[in-house]
Amino acid sequence: MDRIYQHIFNELKFINNTFLHAHMLFAHLQLKIWIVQYIQALMQLAIAHTIDLQQQERKKLKAKRQNLEATSSIWCEGCSHPTFPGYRQHPTRACSTLFGSPTINLIVPDTYQAIIDVYHGCLECPYLLLPHPGPLPLQLATYTLHSLSYSSLHHVTNVALHSTPQLLRRYATFDVSCDLGILLYTKSQMVIEMILTAVVGCYIISSFILFKFPSLLHKRKDVKFVCRHISHRGGAGENYENTLSAFKHAVEVGTDMLELDCQLTRDGQVVVSHDSMLDVRTELQGSIIEYDYAQLPQIKENVPIDFVPGITFNGKSDDRRFPLLEETFQLFPDIPINIDIKTDNNELILKVNELVKKYQREHLIVWGNMKDIVTQKCYKENPNVCLLFSARRVCILLLLLYTGVLPFIPLKETHLEIFMPAHMLKIYGSHFGVKWWHAWAAKIANMLLIRRSLFEHLSKRGVQTYLWVMNTEDDFRLAFETGATGVMTDYPTKLKAFLDDNPQYILNHKLS
Repeated sequence: MDRIYQHIFNELKFINNTFLHAHMLFAHLQLKIWIVQYIQALMQLAIAHTIDLQQQERKKLKAKRQNLEATSSIWCEGCSHPTFPGYRQHPTRACSTLFGSPTINLIVPDTYQAIIDVYHGCLECPYLLLPHPGPLPLQLATYTLHSLSYSSLHHVTNVALHSTPQLLRRYATFDVSCDLGILLYTKSQMVIEMILTAVVGCYIISSFILFKFPSLLHKRKDVKFVCRHISHRGGAGENYENTLSAFKHAVEVGTDMLELDCQLTRDGQVVVSHDSMLDVRTELQGSIIEYDYAQLPQIKENVPIDFVPGITFNGKSDDRRFPLLEETFQLFPDIPINIDIKTDNNELILKVNELVKKYQREHLIVWGNMKDIVTQKCYKENPNVCLLFSARRVCILLLLLYTGVLPFIPLKETHLEIFMPAHMLKIYGSHFGVKWWHAWAAKIANMLLIRRSLFEHLSKRGVQTYLWVMNTEDDFRLAFETGATGVMTDYPTKLKAFLDDNPQYILNHKLS
């Protein structure tokens, strides 16, 4: 049990590496042509609007320049420095004259409109402060204007962009201060904001529409089989797992799919076995790949059921040998088979594919593994065979889902096989030391992973979702209520009886 539990959690470690590959997601982002054209049209409209605004502001600027240069002889009563007309003068001590509205509008340069509002102090005060922009975080700089003219003000406002004005005392010997409140508002910024708002809004709306109606962008996957009833290892709770007798029993019960695992022997035979190490379920030590097929021993009489901790199977069947994958293909030519390639072995993948082609089963096979490297090799070997999501791809799928990118991304996988984290914690919680945060982590993971909306979206794209491994009626009901296509079980007889008593889970499914 420790091995299985550790294996599950080892696979979940793929999550830690997922975000390192997040930058790869956007390389595959393919927006539909009408979205791109819409954005381009908005940008062209915004550029035209900006040019028009610039022309208008240049005319206003010319008039204001003439007005400023003609009326710059009014002096501040406090410090005798020239100031602008229209400001309310209030006599007080040097460099603390209070000014009010109106503001002065300038274009600096061309596309920028600086709205300068003087609250306290004279524009000619030696403590005049203007923030300095730049690529670094906000910086401050001070300027002393000894003669006020349009050219000097133009120079100052050129550097007063994209910053928050603050007070900085230039000379520590003076106990006076000047506040220059600068509010920078640019029409080009407004246009950019409009474009960004339009793009984001278009993205959100199109993402929502395509999530509900993915057929607008993606062609539905042509999977030849739809499975509600999947027998895990042939039904490990009712027969010796991964044996021909188990497969025969499951088919007789009425299973829709057989799930099995493959290993490679030393003499190149593809054998059906979950474990690569023989000592797990036999009396022999070592790995399967270290022995020829003829040397493999029989399975033990008492075999633990991995997903029913503390329970072992002890049957009366004499069929306890490891079958060949080819035998399974021969005995069940019309039954869909779910093949878990248990080891990263190129020869194993090649030989499985050769058998699939030999028996013309490309339309009846789904294969892969939790390890992404194995699944990638399977797809590269034969892209015509239905493919499972690896653990890493499941994490990426969730990232795509919660960023709204999923509706735009094509998926090469056809089957999503996942477990319910809360269900797994319930199964193994009493057999391992579970801390309080484990329950919270499982609950959060369950909320993120088991989403009916996700399953329905995938279903509309022809992707089937299987939940494993469920062994009670409550588990079956819970799984089908989430919108899963099918359920994988160790007890095919139980699941068959449940589906017979609850036909709504078959008739009402989206893939029906």
